[in-house]
Amino acid sequence: MGDGDGGPQDFLTIKYNGTTGAILWTAVFDALAVDQAMGVAIGPDGNPVVTGISCGPWFSSPKCDFRTVKYHGSSGTILWNVTYDSGGQDFARGVTVDPNGDVFVVGASNFMDVVTIKYRGTDGTTVWTVAYSHTTFGTGEEQGWGVAVGSDGHPVVTGNSRTGSNQNVRTVKLDGSTGAIWWNTIFGSAAGEEAKGVAVGPDGNPVVTGSVNPTGGVDNDNFLTVKYDGSTGAVLWNVTFDTGGKDVGSGVAVGPDGSPVVTGLTRQSGSSFNFLTIKYLQQLTVSIDIKPGSDPNSINLSSAGVIPVAILGSATFDAMQVDPATVALAGASVKLIGKGTKYSCSTEDVNADGFVDLVCHVVTAQFMIEPGDSVAVLEAQTFDGLAIRGQDSIKVVPD
Repeated sequence: MGDGDGGPQDFLTIKYNGTTGAILWTAVFDALAVDQAMGVAIGPDGNPVVTGISCGPWFSSPKCDFRTVKYHGSSGTILWNVTYDSGGQDFARGVTVDPNGDVFVVGASNFMDVVTIKYRGTDGTTVWTVAYSHTTFGTGEEQGWGVAVGSDGHPVVTGNSRTGSNQNVRTVKLDGSTGAIWWNTIFGSAAGEEAKGVAVGPDGNPVVTGSVNPTGGVDNDNFLTVKYDGSTGAVLWNVTFDTGGKDVGSGVAVGPDGSPVVTGLTRQSGSSFNFLTIKYLQQLTVSIDIKPGSDPNSINLSSAGVIPVAILGSATFDAMQVDPATVALAGASVKLIGKGTKYSCSTEDVNADGFVDLVCHVVTAQFMIEPGDSVAVLEAQTFDGLAIRGQDSIKVVPD
């Protein structure tokens, strides 16, 4: 459907019957030469909100602004529509609605800065606008891609932070009332990561999905999913998924049981793209025993040796399914033995409960522990991608 001045795109919003998939209504929104919808969310009043961009004129250096439209959930009638113009090029990419019905929109301005806007749900009035730029964090570029809000009413924004050729994921939690930054967390490495979507689970913890390219090769992206602590921004776990081709995550939702579902695209070499959808179990808390048989669990940070840690099996958890390559105790990885291809792990029943435990030896020199710390946290993954976490007491002793 055209718009009268040569532009080829309009918003198209469709409501389906949840039981049968029958179309209940369709709504076309046409403002400028190009109107492109990028995200949709439904509030507690049952009314959908769509966000995207409006650009024009079509034939001569089109200027783009945020465009956000709220529809009546029963009829598709437009209730309000608003724009945001920074004076430059503005691209809205994500939208969410809080428990009070107020709307949060996130996007990028001038390809370098993240803009988040809170609108009053009843009439679209702007409550606040917050922009954090590449200069805020001392980077070369910041891009906003996704926004979600939990029951606390405070939005979580995710996107990409680039300095030079290295790109990582930046996730920021904002105060829902003022837009002030509560916390911001960078996740990534030299491999290069990209975030596209975020959701907040019933536990209040956000989950971000996107992709990582561990080798930098063509079509070598893997799904990346990261879960954060909603209060502090600390990373609780992260997992990747690789089909052997190009795998790019773009959307995530978290169910009532806390299990995230991520979706995106996958392509094998020479083939076309297909949908790829994965459901993860929520992070599993397991029991561990640092230095089995020892009490207290004394650690000398100057030691050049190793420390044993047992991941305890149980009636509901098979410790043999833990991938030794992913085990990290307070930042220390498992020692490699032989020709450097075998991990120093073995199986035994250290607590004599009838269940097999996995005992691994981690490199003491790699510990990220400070004198005075009293707890060490172990993080790992099973071979099928389930994140696990456990902790035990420690006592740091002098040389």
